[in-house]
Amino acid sequence: LGNPDMLRPLTKTGISRMADAISGLDNFVSNIDHIYTSEYTRCIETAEMLHGHYVDSELSKISDLNPNSDLKGIKKYLKTHDDDSTIAFVVHGGDVSSMISYLSDDDIEMKIRHKKGGVALLSINEDMVQLQWLLSQKQLCLLSSI
Repeated sequence: LGNPDMLRPLTKTGISRMADAISGLDNFVSNIDHIYTSEYTRCIETAEMLHGHYVDSELSKISDLNPNSDLKGIKKYLKTHDDDSTIAFVVHGGDVSSMISYLSDDDIEMKIRHKKGGVALLSINEDMVQLQWLLSQKQLCLLSSI
């Protein structure tokens, strides 16, 4: 039956795609101040790859990013950073969509489809969140060849 989902590692293909995606991300994001990751093995491995590229970043594993967690917990981490900080959250699959929707507006249910390996840039100033851009893993990989 294999490992439980929480313990499954990235595949060789996943590692290769993420390496290309990070290369593409580097065209848009020059530094990351802090990387937060869920406790899922694939997320930790992805976060470690990001941390290996953005070597000055801090890396933290937090249970608030695990699937089915209460997203209200992530706001406390955002409040510990300056407005100009660049923060990465590495979460499991569809939880990225839920997190972006939650951070964008507490009162309005907004659906954003976001596939695994993609990246969203949110700007956060004084309790206001604005989606700057949303790129799929495929788009990031294409950008890595530029």
